[in-house]
Amino acid sequence: MKPNLIIGISGISGAGKSTLTHALASKLNATSLFWDDFDAISKSPEDYVEWYKNGGNPAEFDYQSLADIICSLKDGNEITHPITNHLLKPTPYIIVDAPLGKTHHQTAQFIDFFIHINIPLDIALARRIIRDVQNHHLHENEIIEELNHYLTDSRPLFADEGMSSIAGSADYTIDGQKKINEQVDAILNYIKK
Repeated sequence: MKPNLIIGISGISGAGKSTLTHALASKLNATSLFWDDFDAISKSPEDYVEWYKNGGNPAEFDYQSLADIICSLKDGNEITHPITNHLLKPTPYIIVDAPLGKTHHQTAQFIDFFIHINIPLDIALARRIIRDVQNHHLHENEIIEELNHYLTDSRPLFADEGMSSIAGSADYTIDGQKKINEQVDAILNYIKK
């Protein structure tokens, strides 16, 4: 069985892509894929700030394994996830956490519909810091350093000018400040139309 619709979820770090992907997949009984799960077997720029300053070419993110899995599912094939070893099935809907949206042609060519999560920068920053402290990626004494780096260097990656082509190419934009069930309901209503 081939999927009816493969949906990509884009947005800045801290926008809630993983949360929305999980919630939408749960509501639709859909297979879900997460960009970050493929980090260890993919290639990406070492310094995102330098990557952005040098033109921010999405092709520098080589996520061929993720693209291959999306393609396989789109063709109606079951496939084993190369990292989790879970069997992935071609459910009627496939939900993909795809932070670069349509700008990442390698994966986007297999995705039918893109939803972009719009979120204020302060909320995304707060979510990232909370997540990184809770997951022990950021120790409390490193918070000041991380915030200074954000203010002096990395903020343009997350600001409108850094995300305009991703957000602007989405098929539908959702307000990331809404409760997750409201986001899911809005997406389901839009898809039905």
